[in-house]
Amino acid sequence: YAKIGHGDDLRGSFAANGGTGTRDGAVVVSADGDITMEAGQIGHVGASSPATQGTGATTWIGVARNDPEDPTSGSIIADGSSQFAGSQVRIYLPERQNNQVAPGAWIAGTVYGGVKNPWPVQQSDEYTNYIETLDGSVYQPGQHDNSLGDGPVPVSGYAFYYNMIELAAAPPVPPLPPTPPTPQQPTHPTIPLPPFLPAPDYRWSNLDDRTRDAWLRYQEAQYTESRSDTGIYYEGFSQYGPNGESIYHYGFSDAPSLSADEEDVLRRHLRHLDEATEQGGTSAPQAGTGGE
Repeated sequence: YAKIGHGDDLRGSFAANGGTGTRDGAVVVSADGDITMEAGQIGHVGASSPATQGTGATTWIGVARNDPEDPTSGSIIADGSSQFAGSQVRIYLPERQNNQVAPGAWIAGTVYGGVKNPWPVQQSDEYTNYIETLDGSVYQPGQHDNSLGDGPVPVSGYAFYYNMIELAAAPPVPPLPPTPPTPQQPTHPTIPLPPFLPAPDYRWSNLDDRTRDAWLRYQEAQYTESRSDTGIYYEGFSQYGPNGESIYHYGFSDAPSLSADEEDVLRRHLRHLDEATEQGGTSAPQAGTGGE
């Protein structure tokens, strides 16, 4: 890198090996046209220097000195690695467009954020001789006379001293990217619920007497083959009385069982006997006698 100022300032891993002590005295750099810097330094004590800066270590820089009012005369051009050191740093130039100090450059202990151009107001780090307003009119606040060192002391340690500041509307804020449309969720057809079915009628499962008796006879026949005493007990069937008593009980032995028709005849006779008994003990007419 190149440096204009007292002492040797090193950078990177060698910064701590730079010169020490106190460095003082004004630094004045003036150019008829441009001043261009690339990782350069103007001023005594850089950002990583171990040296001490004196109170009189001011730095004044001017470009376009052939015609300070002409913006085509010269600019200050510095990259973001450049440094401007001093107890106060003043940079004199024609207009804002001539300020080409890149954001990130170090100026009097501050990381520079870059010039705002166009901009509708005068900034705190700007002083000017003339101002052109938004309507095109020009007036002269006369904050300096374009000579190096003239003008107010910088408020923040540095300032730019323009011949003219042209106030202009700030660039429009770029519109936000459009919000992508929300993808429509696929719709599914509403499937109607099936109608409620009526409760099943279980009366069809209540077997009539003849069918139930046939089933009982089948079960009795199955047990009869085992030649053992068998009792069939199932609540609700005809072999139980109204009080739960067993109406019949078959004891099976080696004797052959009755056929289905014989059992049916026997049950009908028993039923007729029960009905006759319930009618007051009236007995059926006997064969061979006349009846009234």
